[in-house]
Amino acid sequence: MMQGGDASDTQDLSHIPIAGREAIYMQIQQHMMDTTARHALAYIGYHGAGKTALLRQLPMYVDLAIISVFLPLSDLVLDDEEALLTRFVIRTTQVLSQYDYSMSRIPALSDDEDEDAIPMREWLRDDYLPEVMHVIRGQRRLLWLLDDFNLLLDAIEKGDMPKDFVSYLHSLMMTQPQLGIVVTAHTDDEARLLALEPFLKTSAIHRLQALPLDASIMMLKEAAPYFSEKDLTRLHQATGGHPLWLAHATTELDATSSISEIIDRVFGLASADIAKTWGDLQPNEQYILQALAELHYQNPLADVTLDDVTRWVINSDVNMDSTDIYSALRSLEFREIISTSDSKIAFRAELVRRWLLMNQGNQVQRQRVSKQASNGSAPAMNGRLIVALVVIAIVALVVLWLLSQAPGIAGGGLVPTVTFSG
Repeated sequence: MMQGGDASDTQDLSHIPIAGREAIYMQIQQHMMDTTARHALAYIGYHGAGKTALLRQLPMYVDLAIISVFLPLSDLVLDDEEALLTRFVIRTTQVLSQYDYSMSRIPALSDDEDEDAIPMREWLRDDYLPEVMHVIRGQRRLLWLLDDFNLLLDAIEKGDMPKDFVSYLHSLMMTQPQLGIVVTAHTDDEARLLALEPFLKTSAIHRLQALPLDASIMMLKEAAPYFSEKDLTRLHQATGGHPLWLAHATTELDATSSISEIIDRVFGLASADIAKTWGDLQPNEQYILQALAELHYQNPLADVTLDDVTRWVINSDVNMDSTDIYSALRSLEFREIISTSDSKIAFRAELVRRWLLMNQGNQVQRQRVSKQASNGSAPAMNGRLIVALVVIAIVALVVLWLLSQAPGIAGGGLVPTVTFSG
């Protein structure tokens, strides 16, 4: 049975700055300043890739001319279009009030009981947004940041939201060149995002990746400058540059603790997330990770190669051919769980290997012992079968010989004989 850590990975760490994302913020800024770009931007990633942090921290990295409004869809009503658009308006007005603007021109929401009120779609498009753009003037931009956009797509597919809602959002950008939209979504929802053109173009969908060593060290040094680069490098190797696990690490950096103790605490915080990732994998992907973990355990100093993994699969109770192995390896590399270089295969994060050895090692050993036992018992069974057949043949010959020596039946006659040839 898989076991998670005692600590939950649901703690909100989106306020912790993630280093190495400056190029992304520059990309967003350039997109917003290009008034001819009338489509949204999307940033996708697996759980813990830092999607929410990317949006929350955007105001710290882009020009002040970009007024960003963070709209976490996981906290908003997604079964009532009018209620959702109302939250868009309320949150946008709240952000604008923090700037030195005159709010008198911005239209107020109508009373819910007003039967003559203009439909929310029309009011937002024709009344509210035009006045907002007039107030902030032409040199500024209004940017809606829609976090967990896949939840909105789920609501549309279930019929809780209108099918044309995304098209409506696109129409707002078309009529208001100063308005921009940036969305985040899970990597598994990339295909659904690709189907949203012209709201999203293929070239406008970008993947958030794990942090490289220099960005990890920069992020950790910001939190604890008193640790050596060697120690912080060990933390990067433990986390593999995974943004969420690095964020956990920044909360655990304590000058009174050794780096090994800190890694142990980070492992406890990351275990639940690793267990969830494991549960999302396909069986063949799990087998490959089990192979890597066991091979590394048998010889920690040796590099693991494709040939090593293939032999492990052959010797295990796993039904995989070479195509299955290559496919699983490619998928794991895409998910940034493993890295491959010069035919060498390794875990990106030591925490993952450690979790596998603790939670899956016994299962792997049971599979291999069972396979070896079944293979070893086959020759023994074959040997016993041969002996039994020989004994039966001898008994049959003896019986036939005895019959040949008996007298004739009922009045005599010729006694039949049995001749043994050769």
